[in-house]
Amino acid sequence: MRKVSTALVSDAMLLMQIRLGNIRSFDALFERYWEWSYSEAYKRIKNPEDAKDIVQDIFADLWKRREALDIQNVQGYLQVAVRNRVFKLFRKKSVQHPFFDFFQHQHQHQAAEKADLQVLWKEFAASFDNIVHALPPKRREIFQLHFIQEMPFTDIACQMGVSQKTVQNQFTRAMASVKTSLARICIFLLIFSC
Repeated sequence: MRKVSTALVSDAMLLMQIRLGNIRSFDALFERYWEWSYSEAYKRIKNPEDAKDIVQDIFADLWKRREALDIQNVQGYLQVAVRNRVFKLFRKKSVQHPFFDFFQHQHQHQAAEKADLQVLWKEFAASFDNIVHALPPKRREIFQLHFIQEMPFTDIACQMGVSQKTVQNQFTRAMASVKTSLARICIFLLIFSC
């Protein structure tokens, strides 16, 4: 029996085989996208161990939920998964990211500045919650289910009784609104924290 090179097999074919439980197809997809996924995670967190853990978790989750997944674009799916895991890691580790280094540096020198940093972080978290809460109810629900709880669009669509395209569109609009609002808040916090 001749072995077929997985380099010639499309992502769609690999995903179809993975849904059926084919571990070789999963290994092929992992090999195809591991380095790219790792690079995406690493450029956001600059920590090789955390980046490896994030990628391992994403692929382990992909395998566990293989029968329910409806992935149209593997790279797009992985990019969103990496972003969500990085966000989750930041929330878990609090303020341990290069973006917040200037906060950490300043609060190491004076106890008063540490209190200021905590206030700024609480304000940022409260602002994020307010921005999400200000979204229209259905859009907010879709945003929270996908971004916070990492529920796939297909599951959200089934749960809400709408099409997957509607869910994707509403999530895209919610994300654009949240990004715009957060950018303004971050600039404000950076200016007034100095």
